[in-house]
Amino acid sequence: MHLGIPIREPSCRPWTKAEEQWVGKLPDAEVARRTGRTVNAVGEHRRDLGLAYYQTGPTRPWTPAEEAWLGMDSDEVIAKKLGRSVIGVKLRRARKVIHLRRPKNRPWTQREIKLLGTATDTEVAARLHRHPKSVQQKRAQLGIVPHGRFGTPEEDQL
Repeated sequence: MHLGIPIREPSCRPWTKAEEQWVGKLPDAEVARRTGRTVNAVGEHRRDLGLAYYQTGPTRPWTPAEEAWLGMDSDEVIAKKLGRSVIGVKLRRARKVIHLRRPKNRPWTQREIKLLGTATDTEVAARLHRHPKSVQQKRAQLGIVPHGRFGTPEEDQL
């Protein structure tokens, strides 16, 4: 009991032989549906049994041309281009230790620059769909005083 609230143990009923026959032979989601368990519980049990994730068939080997695409764009875009699953692309990129290339920085517009210093960097970043660090760096680069706790940059200098 914690803070007067009884701790509820997770319901963990044993797996039947019939249920275990589906594990690794059907997708985890299908086993979960059939057994009334969560997908996570099925995946954990499958891993405990040392079984691989269900695949619809043998995966085709990766060609050097396909591997050259890895990291060039998001895994979702590359998966679509190559006709492979997103998880397959993610796994292959991870195994080959290929990092996603950073997208080119979006240039700052005059409208965006005018917003710098008018609110906190975090607030401006949210409005502009940019990272707060990016806003902070651009503001500092242009010598714009940060917006502080008193309301306006002019008031903060007093």
